Amino acid sequence: MLIRFVAKNIYSFREETEFNLFPNKTQRLSHHKIKKNEIEVLRLSALYGANGSGKSNLIKSISLLESMIVDDGKLPTDVDDSKFRLKSEKKSNEPISLGIEFYIKSKIYYYSITFQQNIILNEYLAESKKDTDIMIFDRNIENDVQSISFYDGYLKDEKNKLFVDVLAEKLLQKNELLISFLNSKYKDEFVDVTNAFKWFDDILVIIKPESKPGVLAHVLDTDSELSNFANDLISSLNIGISKISIVKTKFEEFITDKKKIQAIKEDLKKEPNGLSVMTHSKTGEDATLVYEDDELFVKRLITTHLNDKG
Repeated sequence: MLIRFVAKNIYSFREETEFNLFPNKTQRLSHHKIKKNEIEVLRLSALYGANGSGKSNLIKSISLLESMIVDDGKLPTDVDDSKFRLKSEKKSNEPISLGIEFYIKSKIYYYSITFQQNIILNEYLAESKKDTDIMIFDRNIENDVQSISFYDGYLKDEKNKLFVDVLAEKLLQKNELLISFLNSKYKDEFVDVTNAFKWFDDILVIIKPESKPGVLAHVLDTDSELSNFANDLISSLNIGISKISIVKTKFEEFITDKKKIQAIKEDLKKEPNGLSVMTHSKTGEDATLVYEDDELFVKRLITTHLNDKG
């Protein structure tokens, strides 16, 4: 789960701004709290405010961090365009800083990165404890020289010393993220790095206004408990939808392009347990493609609305 997020000098955040799930000192509503490694956190939190107050920019900041780590493994070339702009020229030379704390596999991790002009000035990963941090790696660039430190005891091995020197001088580019690099090439050697990367890749889910449901049709079709919950919930929200259901049709009835049909069939045959999402060219509707009973089906999410006669 997410525990806290910190942003500075990005989008509408000039000063360091923190969003966290720490409770206040009240003893009421204790069922809203859970303990993770002796640290109390809230099960749920919400962000609200006026238009233009920065709600979307907080989500954009988290999304940028996720994208850099998982998709690119390096800084976007235009990343300085994301800086806070309503300040003096002197202040505009300050770097962007992002930090995030999260829980995965019985550990709490804190990751932070500071960068500007397509250069990472600092990158830090640690295991968070109640009273202190246990450093996993700390990477810095000063006077155009890159240095990397690892956790206590790592440099006792001469091979590791050589690896760190080569890593800092030759292997890791100044715009590449160390967390992504190590996860990609040395996954088994740095378990904590792999855990942290997995949180960004598998656990963190960011739903934006333009987000589409993807494979949700298949999930609801195969999980009756979740489907029942979804229907109970959505019918209680008073948004005009009385029911959601799944319509399952043969692939050939959804798309008529024979070449496309064959190509998609071949791809899915290679991964019979895999799923694919496609968009209908005319309606813009998303649908899930899935192999079941040795046949290719399309599953679509349908909403039912009652008319004025019920």
